[in-house]
Formats: sequence, C-alpha cells, structure tokens
Amino acid sequence: MIVKRSGKRVTRICGHFFMPGNNNVPDYLKDRLLNDRQFKHELQNGTMAIVGAKANVTQAEVKVEASGPEPGPDMPYKDMIGVVKNTFDRATLEHFAEIDSRATVQKAITEQLEAIAPPPPKEEEPETESDEDEV
Repeated sequence: MIVKRSGKRVTRICGHFFMPGNNNVPDYLKDRLLNDRQFKHELQNGTMAIVGAKANVTQAEVKVEASGPEPGPDMPYKDMIGVVKNTFDRATLEHFAEIDSRATVQKAITEQLEAIAPPPPKEEEPETESDEDEV
C-alpha cells in the first residue's frame, strides 16, 4: 500500500516513519495502520491519502476502495513517473524499481534517487608535515 503524506514534516505512526510524498507501507503493517486512531485522523484531515484508493473513514474503521490502479506496472507510465517524482523515500523508490521494469519509469526512478541522494562528503586535504630544515 502506498500512502501519500502532504505537508513538510515527517510523522511516525505505528512505528513507521512517513516522509512528505509517497511512502510504501509494508504488508504486515497495513491492517494495524488502518485501525490506528492517528492514521484515521490524518486520512480525515487530508494530510495523508492512500494512492490508487479512496478511503472512507469512520470512528470504527477505514474502508478502502480502489479508485484506480496502484503504483506499478498497471498504472500508465506518465502517472507512474508523476508518483516517482513525488517520492522522497529511498526504500519506496527501490520498491518501485523492483515492481516496474519499464525503461522510462526506471530512468525516472534513477533520476529521483540521484536527486534525493545526500551530497558527497567533502574531501579533506591530507595534512603535510613541514619540511623545514633544522639548524
């Protein structure tokens, strides 16, 4: 399940960190998350949404109905590229790379991974010992 988080901050629900943009939720966490009070609140507020699905949230439960294809090979490539460009989590991008082998999507994933990569560490100049002659 892919969950889109709007806003600028990272939030943690059920021990899972949700970064701004698209996030992959592991299968083992899906049921627990759909029953979590904070997650329901985020869905109701619109700060989180399930990609490719429509969630009907009540106090008692969250009913998820498909409203389109989930991100992956079934999604039109232009839509999938849009999803990739809105994903800032390395693990989610790697998940997309595993499930979608289309060349244009793979290129978008590679570009996004490069864009979110931390800058390379600065190389420090090696210290040189002074070669002063002793008198």
